[in-house]
Amino acid sequence: MLGETTEFFIFGKVDWTVSGAAVKKLPGLRFFYKSPFFDGLDGFLPPATHRDYIRVFYQLSQIFGIRNVFESFLTAARFYWRSSTDKEQGACDVIQSAHLLGQDREKYATTFRAENVSLLSCQDLSGPPGTTRQL
Repeated sequence: MLGETTEFFIFGKVDWTVSGAAVKKLPGLRFFYKSPFFDGLDGFLPPATHRDYIRVFYQLSQIFGIRNVFESFLTAARFYWRSSTDKEQGACDVIQSAHLLGQDREKYATTFRAENVSLLSCQDLSGPPGTTRQL
């Protein structure tokens, strides 16, 4: 995600491939836009959380723009994620970050759900911390 965002700021466009510039004979090693997550390394797959988050990042970037989505993920990583944060709580934190940054939390929630990420542990983002409501 950082690589694609950096690519956007340096070149003004994104190719949505991982290591596309580093691999000379292939278009890239991984592709954000393919589902299921495609890996050009003959069967080597990154962890499921990584695959799901890459797809969510790509999908949301098509709606909100790469900078806004990156800011949501970066805010979650900076202020909420801990070593014990799991895939579901991490998604909740990204949704909360997006909401705090003025983005539509329901679109974020819908996108995470489309990638089969459970949001049952998410807190109600319109209430005080600790208020629970399923998104």
